[in-house]
Amino acid sequence: MNPQYLEYCKKEIQEYLYKGLIRPSKSPWSCSAFYVLNAAELERGAPRLVINYKPLNKVLKWIRYPLPNKQDLIKRLTHSTIFSKFDMKSGYYQIGVREEDKYKTAFNVPFGHYEKNPKPWNPEMTEIIIKIKQIVKNLPCLGIPDPEASLIVETDASELGYGGILKQIISSSSIEYQSGIWHPAQQKYSTVKKEILSIVLYNHLDIIPIEPEWANLSKEQIVNIIFPENTHHQNYLKPRLFYEFILVDTESIDLFHSRDKEGNIIYSKAKILKIITPEEWGQRIYQPKTFSRQFQPQYYTYYDYTMAWTYMLFLKPKTHSWFFWFRRGISLKFPKWFLQWFYTWGPIRELFPKEVSENFDYFKEITTFLPNYKMITFVASQNITWIVTWDYIFRQPYDNVPLKVLARCIKVKWWNKFDLNLISKTRIKEWVNNTSPKQDNKTQISKDTQFLAEKRKIMAELASATSQEEFEERLRLVRSIQDEEAQEEIGSSKSESTNPYFCNEDMFYY
Repeated sequence: MNPQYLEYCKKEIQEYLYKGLIRPSKSPWSCSAFYVLNAAELERGAPRLVINYKPLNKVLKWIRYPLPNKQDLIKRLTHSTIFSKFDMKSGYYQIGVREEDKYKTAFNVPFGHYEKNPKPWNPEMTEIIIKIKQIVKNLPCLGIPDPEASLIVETDASELGYGGILKQIISSSSIEYQSGIWHPAQQKYSTVKKEILSIVLYNHLDIIPIEPEWANLSKEQIVNIIFPENTHHQNYLKPRLFYEFILVDTESIDLFHSRDKEGNIIYSKAKILKIITPEEWGQRIYQPKTFSRQFQPQYYTYYDYTMAWTYMLFLKPKTHSWFFWFRRGISLKFPKWFLQWFYTWGPIRELFPKEVSENFDYFKEITTFLPNYKMITFVASQNITWIVTWDYIFRQPYDNVPLKVLARCIKVKWWNKFDLNLISKTRIKEWVNNTSPKQDNKTQISKDTQFLAEKRKIMAELASATSQEEFEERLRLVRSIQDEEAQEEIGSSKSESTNPYFCNEDMFYY
């Protein structure tokens, strides 16, 4: 057992002994116990004790109990009148076990050998359940969602925090709650802005309106109708893998797919290496390029390249997640279409922890980027990481039009393991100083020198041609090159970051 959990384990074992949920054991069986600290445990604020019963299961008779699907259960409850559920604390220690079988549950920790001793049901427990039911009657109850009913989102806000509820037209009963507390910067927002912040953490992309013949179908059934089998992308001739390969072949991303034992992709990591601008494309954006390796289809255009950043992500809904970060020193010369992509799939201010939010304010103060580029340059230059998932939803885009559409709901999440020590005002200031151009009139190259250098470069390029066709092609490319010194409307003229200081990009493990 990890030494940092040893003291915590002693306290927890003593608590279980005091409650009678476990007892000292002399069983010949002994399975090891250890702690896990996954996302659920981080949210709860405490690690969870887990016992590895695999050795025991290997010698016992295997009894299979199929687990019900959560979505199927919810659909079955749609028209129910009453539904109740109890979630018991330390539930695994309260499952009934026959006295003669308790020795099989034995486990060991560094300081002892114990076995489970769940309490039998008694009148005292019945009284407790009755009291709980009386308390629950006074609590606001959530309704059971109806997949066929329209959704209504209501939000409210005060000086301290915000709240929101999700309702449906059938009975105007709430089916979901959301609430939170403002950080200092958000407290300065107007009331109107505060009231919508509880729903801006989600974006959506509409897919297709629901036709009358699909009205009674579930999201899953409609997906099977409009998409090829086992895919979530419309174009059969250009599948999702085609767009993924575009970004890999152009060296725009480094891609890492993590798979389970059956080979299914469970989550993916994408390191953004570069974003090619129309100028850097080197030819007209509608003209096709060829992949460097064999692939079908073999050609792609710049339009395909821009769409690849979105279509690549349509791998799997709900259970799959994407982990993003920018490489150190990436060019901050972002085209407008990528800025639009970032606003859809990238992090927002409201997701930042307090420390990161304060550093973002400082970044905006001391940099000269255009307002629309402040966020993306902050995330890219400071190696901010984020997680993205998506799922299918039904939504009604217009209040007065009975039109329901199938859409993708995009959810952006902060990575809880991000090392906050690697971002500070001192380091931001150092990054700004390192990336600011040094103006020295004595060392500036004259226009004549620049002209001669450019001339030598062009002549060498043309001289290396080995055929008439290649010469004409290179000459055409040279003529299409625009003046590199022309000022463009980008985030900042200081577009290249060369700072090797930050290392969060290498810390991408879940």
